[in-house]
Amino acid sequence: ASGKMVQDLMHEWREVPNSLSDGDAAASIAASNIHVIVEMSGHTGGSRLGALSFRPAPVSLHYLGYPATLGADFLDFYVSDRIASPPESERDYSESLLYLPPSFYPLSPPAIADV
Repeated sequence: ASGKMVQDLMHEWREVPNSLSDGDAAASIAASNIHVIVEMSGHTGGSRLGALSFRPAPVSLHYLGYPATLGADFLDFYVSDRIASPPESERDYSESLLYLPPSFYPLSPPAIADV
C-alpha cells in the first residue's frame, strides 16, 4: 500500500521495462526531460541502478525501497529522517541526506502514538 501512496504523490510515475537495456532505459528517461528521478528499489530484485548510472536526469534520489546508502556516486540524495540517519552519520553515505520530518516513511502514525 505504501508504494501506491507514493505513486499518488508523484507528478508522473513510470515503470522502466526490464526488456530495455540500461542504456536504452537511460535514453528513454533522458528523452522524457525528467528533472528529478526517484530510485525506489536499491540493491533489490528488479532494480534499474545500471540505467541510473548514466545520469539520465539532472537530480536523482534514493527513497524508501532500500534502507541504507547505495554507495553509488551517481545518486545525489538519500531521503531519510534524523532518527534513521542522524546528521553525524552523513559521512557514511555516498549520497547527501535529504530529511523528511518527522519520518521518511509515508504512512501516518496511529492516533495513539506519541510522535
